[in-house]
Amino acid sequence: MRVDAHAHVLPARYRAALRAAGVRAPGGLPFPRWSERAALGFMRRYGIRAQVVSISDPGVEFLPVGESVALAQRLNEDLGDLVRRSPDRFAALAVLPLRDMEASVREVGRALDDLGLDGVSILSNVEGRYPGDPGFRLLLEELDRRSAYVFVHPTVTPPGQTPRGVLPAPIVEFPCETTRVVLSLLRSGALEAYPRIRWQFAHAGGLVPALVDRLRRDLPTDPRPWLGRARYDTALSATP
Repeated sequence: MRVDAHAHVLPARYRAALRAAGVRAPGGLPFPRWSERAALGFMRRYGIRAQVVSISDPGVEFLPVGESVALAQRLNEDLGDLVRRSPDRFAALAVLPLRDMEASVREVGRALDDLGLDGVSILSNVEGRYPGDPGFRLLLEELDRRSAYVFVHPTVTPPGQTPRGVLPAPIVEFPCETTRVVLSLLRSGALEAYPRIRWQFAHAGGLVPALVDRLRRDLPTDPRPWLGRARYDTALSATP
């Protein structure tokens, strides 16, 4: 059974919110077309049994905080409706309003308990803060308590940190962002502190496979056992 563990949806509600906010091409690449029918056709064409879907970059962080909370709630309801229509073809990961950690914790409970979603998706950084930052503690505690499945998806780097003249962020900076997430979790001890979280890191772990031996020598404890427990999708790294 082939499962596509890194797939995104663009519900009509999300497209409308992006359009109203003037968001056209986050990271330098325009949004693709998406529909439930097209996604099912894609799966049939490529022999995919099911997709695990999520909201991609920029999540809901392009709106003021209060509006981002409301949009996350409505999008998670849309994701729940999608799964209920085709429970054998779709699983879904909740989007969270990450600038409001208390609201994010509440939404984790609503999404998993009331809407029946399968886990959560978080962005690699929020205003320059990565998941190992102390500001994520409340959320990580709740995710650990629930043994939640957590997919970390890259977003653009904070303003001023991306070198000029590079390719669009999804091509070069996204794998670097995944690497920064893993380093943040390792250096903060979060992987050890919250061992029940089931992590999925995008794009084959970014640069981590190339750096793992250096990390083993540089960090106070060997990171390989913790890295070995995570899951890594092959999106963006699908060549032989």
